[in-house]
Amino acid sequence: MSNEPIETRATPVGPPTKHQLALMIWTAVFPTLTLINLVFGDWLGTLNPVLRTFFLVTVAVPIVIYGIMPHLHRLRAWIVARTASRTHDFLLIHRPPNQLETRPRLASRTGNITSKGGSHD
Repeated sequence: MSNEPIETRATPVGPPTKHQLALMIWTAVFPTLTLINLVFGDWLGTLNPVLRTFFLVTVAVPIVIYGIMPHLHRLRAWIVARTASRTHDFLLIHRPPNQLETRPRLASRTGNITSKGGSHD
C-alpha cells in the first residue's frame, strides 16, 4: 500500500436552476406545512385566516430556510458532482482513441480547416 496522501478536491457546483430551486423549495415547504397542520391543526382552526397564515409563515419559514434548505443544497451538490464524475468517467472509457482532439485548428492560408488528425478535404 502506498502511504502517499490522496488528494481530494471539492468540485465546484453552480447554483441551482430555477426549476431545481422550485423543486427543492416545494420538497421543503410541503412536508413542513403538513406537519405543522397535523400538530397544531385543531388550534389553528380556531384562528381567523390572517392569524392562521401569520402563524404558519412565522413557524415554517425559519424551519425551511435554516433547517431544511441547507441539507437540500448539500444533497443537490452531491448529486450533481456524482453525476458529473460518472459522465466524465463514461466519456473517458467510451471515447475512441483517434478522437482525443476534436477541436478544429485555425484555417490555413488556403482556407481549409484542419484538425490534429489531418485536413478535411
